[in-house]
Amino acid sequence: MTVAQRDNDITMALRACTRLGGEGAAEAIERVGDAGRFGDLLDGAVRHRVVGLVSRVLPAIPRMDADVQATLERYAISQAAHQLRVLDDLREFARTMDDAGIVWLTFKGPVVARLLYAPPTARGYQDLDLLVPRGQFRRAIETLEASGAEVLDRNWTLIGRERRGQLHVRLRLGTIADAHWHLLNRQSVRATFHVPMDRILARARMVDVAGITVPTLDPVDTLVHLCLHAALGGGDRLAWLADVERAIVIERPPWDEVTDRAREWRSGAATAAILRRTRDVLGAPVPESVLRRLDPSPVRRALGARLDRRWPPDAPHGAHSLSTIWTQVVRDGPADTTVAAVRRAARPATNAIRRLRGEPGIEAHETSGAVLKPSGGENAKREYLAWVAAVTDAPRTP
Repeated sequence: MTVAQRDNDITMALRACTRLGGEGAAEAIERVGDAGRFGDLLDGAVRHRVVGLVSRVLPAIPRMDADVQATLERYAISQAAHQLRVLDDLREFARTMDDAGIVWLTFKGPVVARLLYAPPTARGYQDLDLLVPRGQFRRAIETLEASGAEVLDRNWTLIGRERRGQLHVRLRLGTIADAHWHLLNRQSVRATFHVPMDRILARARMVDVAGITVPTLDPVDTLVHLCLHAALGGGDRLAWLADVERAIVIERPPWDEVTDRAREWRSGAATAAILRRTRDVLGAPVPESVLRRLDPSPVRRALGARLDRRWPPDAPHGAHSLSTIWTQVVRDGPADTTVAAVRRAARPATNAIRRLRGEPGIEAHETSGAVLKPSGGENAKREYLAWVAAVTDAPRTP
């Protein structure tokens, strides 16, 4: 058996474990086990953030590798304990915001786990995503700091320059929360979409999360945001596609509303790319007519499909390719797509120039934690928070 065939067996096993229902997962994993590649399968599950889904199937497989079994048991224990801590911090955050009269909602993380996964621990998460209206953001941050939470960001030069839409906050029990005033972080990205935050907050629904009643995105906004979030990340993790598949099958948002909402956000092409990818990889029931309505350009649709066939987005090893870059830059209009592609291509050179100028935290890769490196000080922090409170992003005409 060639290396490519063995890798394909791992890809098929990961897909089967991730797919809602898990049909054929045991058989696919047995083939991987026969080749002695349980460890490689687990490595792929870690990369795709689907260890919880794979661990539902692996223990039932004969001749399970003892080291892999021990790793899965440690993961299950640590994930359960971590999720309890996150839920306690969510409960405390809710109480703090409600006492202060601050509107808020939470999305992704524990909400998606509770709504779309059984058991919820099958869907791993590490942090909380919290959203407050832009006009209340400064007061929300000040209220959190007064309650004992800590703002972790220090690079106010970078945050101010990029007009970031979120800050990182450590809550009382240690949970790292992304405190948002906008669903999209960088101003350069927000400028190529049209995400109406006031309407999103007004449409929020109440759901139960482990006994905590919390506001979250409505089912249509949930699906559209999951698609856009996955697209901007490159759409190359099975965990993202699993969220999308389950949002389609379990919540069943009307396709007419999904297409209208995505087009309102100017994210039709990005949404179509992820929906098609979820259909092709996990078998999600996405009608071709929906993809055509979301992205009327046959050239864009065909190019995205061809790139996915050439560079499968769910390869077990993972590497940036044209298929991942495509979902990051595709926009509803050719001009915005070109702008996004140019910015994406120029990022390494731009960061190199900033490093030469001595700007802290600017590394070759985005995962450098640049916002945690001190720059700008308290005055720059106050200026940023004042800007958030005072300025409204100019809406774009859809």
